[in-house]
Amino acid sequence: MKTWSSSSMRLFDRHCPAALGFHEAGVPRDREGFATGIAAHACLEALVRDMRRRSRIPTPNERSAVLDETVAKLTSEGRVYAGELEPPISPSHATAGRDIVAGYLRKKPWEEGSLPFCHDAEPELGLAIDAQGEAVEFGSENARWRAILDAVEVDIIGEAVVAWEYKTAWSTTAAELDTIQTRGHAVLLAANYPGLTVFRRVINLRTGYLYDDVTDGPVIDQWRRDILAACDAADKSRTPRPGAGCLGCPWILSCEAADYVDDPAVRYVDHRAKADELARRLRVETEEGPIPVPGGVVGYQARDKAVPVEDVHVRLASEWMDEVPTEAWRNRNASWLSLLASLNIGATGVRSAAKTMRPGRKEVRERTRIAESMLRTESTATFGIWKE
Repeated sequence: MKTWSSSSMRLFDRHCPAALGFHEAGVPRDREGFATGIAAHACLEALVRDMRRRSRIPTPNERSAVLDETVAKLTSEGRVYAGELEPPISPSHATAGRDIVAGYLRKKPWEEGSLPFCHDAEPELGLAIDAQGEAVEFGSENARWRAILDAVEVDIIGEAVVAWEYKTAWSTTAAELDTIQTRGHAVLLAANYPGLTVFRRVINLRTGYLYDDVTDGPVIDQWRRDILAACDAADKSRTPRPGAGCLGCPWILSCEAADYVDDPAVRYVDHRAKADELARRLRVETEEGPIPVPGGVVGYQARDKAVPVEDVHVRLASEWMDEVPTEAWRNRNASWLSLLASLNIGATGVRSAAKTMRPGRKEVRERTRIAESMLRTESTATFGIWKE
């Protein structure tokens, strides 16, 4: 019986059966994009293990020492995941992962429940179920579905079990609770911790947001059936399914499935996915200089761009109210100024505001004055195709 994991099923679910085929065949893929996330997870695992060893939450200085030690190990030895040693990570990625974790803990102190609190919390815990949905050992030949959970914590009074999931993607939202991976965590907890209430917590390490829920038995039963059905489907098909799943597929440049599709929308998605992947690679390759092509170059060029001055929200408010922005004026209008600052007004917004304040045909010069006083020129590196 084939064993499926949340990582392999993600390829089948988010992309298509052919992506799973590329994975099984060992077709190379670029894994550098995962390195920072891997480092962040390794740092969090080390912190939770350190808490278990001390039987208390480590102090800030102790945490810093653990994080630095983890970075040193990642860059010199690599990490062990699912029993296999992975190659070392570059220092820049390792320190970036560490800094994400350190920044998260500055926003969300451990004592506030931002990380597993119980001293017996298990980091990187592998759980599995068989084809009947019963708990089995992670490495069992009868395992049908398995996953390594970032951390599992049983509450102090032994009534609930919590699956912790850490995400380094900026885009992580509450929608993560409805992915097959996170639903699968609930299924695994229910089977391996029978009788306990199941909680799931997903953390966006970038923003500090925590999304959680408690799931009851009937819902988990449905999710179990869904996951086992997905395993059955993954057993049977490697037929390409070109379409929206092409976007972000690790093997998009190796796949020719859409070449034989007549649907222009599908062909468009395929070309867009290939262009995005090529652009991602070329951004790295052209950091030191552009690549010549007939009639031009591909890479970065410096381009001047208008950007707002630092206190643009204050200047706009002052111009609108026709008042000098004294300290007293700032204090009186603090709430309004905070709202304007939160809007992150760009160059287009500044020009629109100037036009609103000076709408008349005879006020062009005044509109220009307002806009120019609130914008500055900044040279930015822009990637693209540049004709000679």
